[in-house]
Formats: sequence, C-alpha cells, structure tokens
Amino acid sequence: MAAVLLAALFAAARLDGAVTAGAQAGSNDAATSSGSAGSLLLEPSLAGFFEQPGFTAEAHYAPWLRLRDGGSTWSFDKRQTASFAAALQQTRTLQWLASQRFRYGQDALTWDPGATRPFDFVDALPAAVPDDLFTDTELGFALQPARGWALNASAGYAAYGGASAASQQVLPLQQGPQIYLGLDHELTRSDELGGELYASHTITSNGRQSSLAKLTSSWRRQLDSNTRARLVAGASVYEQSASGRPSSTAAHPAVAAEVGHTLPGRVPRIELNATAALGPHPNPLTAELVERAELAVSARWFLQDKLSLRARAASARELRSQPTQLLLGAFDASLDLGGHVALAAGTEMLWQHAQSSLPAVRWLAFTALSFGARNLLSDR
Repeated sequence: MAAVLLAALFAAARLDGAVTAGAQAGSNDAATSSGSAGSLLLEPSLAGFFEQPGFTAEAHYAPWLRLRDGGSTWSFDKRQTASFAAALQQTRTLQWLASQRFRYGQDALTWDPGATRPFDFVDALPAAVPDDLFTDTELGFALQPARGWALNASAGYAAYGGASAASQQVLPLQQGPQIYLGLDHELTRSDELGGELYASHTITSNGRQSSLAKLTSSWRRQLDSNTRARLVAGASVYEQSASGRPSSTAAHPAVAAEVGHTLPGRVPRIELNATAALGPHPNPLTAELVERAELAVSARWFLQDKLSLRARAASARELRSQPTQLLLGAFDASLDLGGHVALAAGTEMLWQHAQSSLPAVRWLAFTALSFGARNLLSDR
C-alpha cells in the first residue's frame, strides 16, 4: 500500500532544471567606486511541480553566483532566490491560496527582463550591500460568488532592505503586514469592471513608520482583437512619522492608464505597450512613502517565431520639493535555439537624480546562454 501511494506521489510530481551562464560588463556597484567592471554569472535553478485533483503546488530555487573583476582583485558574490505557491480547490467556486517569496544576498545591478513593471527600476540602482533581504508571505482565497463575479482576498507580511545594522545605514529594512481585497465583474466579453482595496503598515529600521490605505476602481476593455486598454482611478491616504518628528497625513489621487496593441501579422509581429500612473510609492533608499508619477513604453518585434527584439523606456519622478528622478533605456534580443536552449543579449542605461551618494548614471551590457531540462524525475 505504501509503495502504491509513493508511486502515485511521484507520478503527480515533476522536477525541472535549468542553468544560465553569462557575462556582464557595467558600472561598479559601490557608490564610492567609479569606472566599470566585468563579471561572469552563473544561475542554476530547480523548479518542482505537484498536481493532484483539487490541489497544486510549485516551488522554485535559484542561487545566483557572480565572479567580478574589481581591477586589482576579483570578488565572489552570491544571492539566493526561492518561492513557493499552493492552491487548494475546496469547492467549484472557492480556492484557497498560499505563497512565499524569498531573496537574500548581494544587491547588485543585474539585468531585469521586465518581469515587473518597467518603471520599478529604482530597486535596480543598488546601494551595494551584501545582505539585501526580501521576503513576502501571503495567505488568501479566490471566490466566484456568482457567474461573472470574482472575489480575491489575501493577507500577508513583507520585509525588504538590508539585514545587518551596517547595511541598514544605506538600505533601511522595511517590514510590516498588508491586506488586499479585489472584486471583478465581467460585464461583457469585452468589458470588465473591478475594485481594489489595499492597506499596509510599515516599520523601518531608521525609525520611520507609515500606514497606507488605497482604494481604486478599474475598467478593462478589449477595444478590438489587437488592442486592449485599462483605466484605474481612486485615492490613497497615508500617515507617516519619523523619530523625533510629528506624524503627517496626506491624501492623494491614485490613477493609472494602460494600453497594449499588437500589429497584425504572424511574423514579423510587433507588440506595443504603454503605461502611465500616479500614486504612492515607497522609496527604498529613504523608507519614505511619496507620491510618484511614472511613464513606461515598450515595443517588441518578433522577426521570426524564435527571434525577437525589444526596446523599453521609462521615467519616474517623485512629487515633492527634493524629488528623486529616474530614467531607463534598454534594448535586448532573445533567440530560442530549440531543445530548451535560449540565447539573450542586451544593454541598458539608468539615470538617477536623488538625495543620496549613489552614482547618477549606471549602465550594463550582458549576454547569457540558458539550458533547460524538463521532468528530471522521469526515467524515460
């Protein structure tokens, strides 16, 4: 009986592996250093998947290793990244969700493929600490109370910043609970309305505290088969205080607009995207919560099914007397060589004007080759 159960568990599980090796040249990490440096990068990764009727789970782990030329000496940097997510389908309309994300190690300027919003590149201007920490734990549920309606809710705890006291002097540790509640209603096949409530309370290592509540409504519309758009409007209220200073409260609008368009054609095909937003944003260098205006555009050309070129540009500016201003320009190319092998290369430049000792201009150029293997547990 135990052997049958063990065989069933193995049959429901899958383990994938991958290795990315690359080279990178760019600005030095440290704020006190000038000039450029070259690096050799290695990132092996494992991804496990488990699927049974009514239950799914997946876990990812990837250590990041870098050998960097410091001029007269070489340095060895490392970082650990892991994540876990699980979903339990209790009924046809109710699903319970759990997730955990974790990162720890060197805070370094590395290539960002744009998995997050393109204008979230303030975190890519590192303060060069060796113990950058990020962790985010969430528990929640997804409910379909009626046809065309979807309710999503979660509660969690997040922390990010320097882990040691020395690192917190340049990159404060920010941590605290957060909650999210979202309700979506599908009006037609082309229109969807939504509402979101987000609230958080953050305590930082430099003595700051902040509380944020944001309420927004959204309208998503499929304008035609090749064009989609989304509008968001609402307001945010936040209160923050610092050691020895009275607390302050502010209310600001929270708005956003997104549009995406695909030029018809199989190949070449072009995907265009643009996003503009105004809302509260935590500054990771000062732990202040400030209103920020953001704009990002991107274009991706699929010259062949397996070859694509992409260009991105983004800008952000804090709305206060001494604002941080940010600019990003990036270009990259990717080629699928088949057999789970891919080649990527590109360059990006970051410009920052901020009240800190970080350099104003950062740049990097990279190339990477990835090898993947699926279902390592299979004997076939």
